[in-house]
Amino acid sequence: MTSQPATERQTGGTPWIQQADHRNWLATESNRLVQFSIASRHPGGGFAWLDGDGKAELDRPVETWITTRMTHVLAVGSLLGIPGCGPLVDHGIASLRSNLADPEHGGWFSASDRPNNGEKRAYEQAFVVLAASSAVLAGRPGAEDLLAQAIETVTKRFWDETPGRMFDVASRNWAEREPYGGANANMHSVEAFLAAADVTGDSVWLQRALRIAEFFIHANARSRDWRIPEHFDQDWIELPEYNRSTPAHQFRPFGATV
Repeated sequence: MTSQPATERQTGGTPWIQQADHRNWLATESNRLVQFSIASRHPGGGFAWLDGDGKAELDRPVETWITTRMTHVLAVGSLLGIPGCGPLVDHGIASLRSNLADPEHGGWFSASDRPNNGEKRAYEQAFVVLAASSAVLAGRPGAEDLLAQAIETVTKRFWDETPGRMFDVASRNWAEREPYGGANANMHSVEAFLAAADVTGDSVWLQRALRIAEFFIHANARSRDWRIPEHFDQDWIELPEYNRSTPAHQFRPFGATV
């Protein structure tokens, strides 16, 4: 006797994922999460950190990765028909086209206070692609121009065609690159590239996402019980001891990801 898949073990033969009660629960949770995100609107532009109670911490700099993620979430909220999300997507786009953008050299700073001499990180640039892609789907003004700028920046400044990966950090004027390649920025680039492929219809983004996945998963994680090495040098040679002394680093934790 063979067991039925979980989605088919239902009375009446209706998969649970299609049942009204489950879809109502999904809608409730989606709305709850979007309402939490709405509270992060920063009056000075972009979106703020939230504390444990969901209150905006307005004394902290506006981070590009937070602004882009909130813009993406609120674009999804707009697509779901949740009232009030559309203008907040516009708020995020405005910030990405003003106080978080580098008007001189292009690309995006990591935060409104331009830390680390204004260096540019693939992490944030990929998130701009994601936010802009979602905003285009939501039909928000300015989203298409933002996506075009983000795609140009990623293609020209961060994508390395020979290995098929994103390098991590560049100086503000793009003249120097950090001799480092990481899984974190590339993982988020896969997410962004899949979104860009959906919006633009250009299969090159699917091909690039696949090349990243093939390296980190098939060429590395497969032989390590599916633990993904995080850190590499500029030639994509693994750095197993990287950040051993700071294992809880926010963006570059020591070791491997399960």
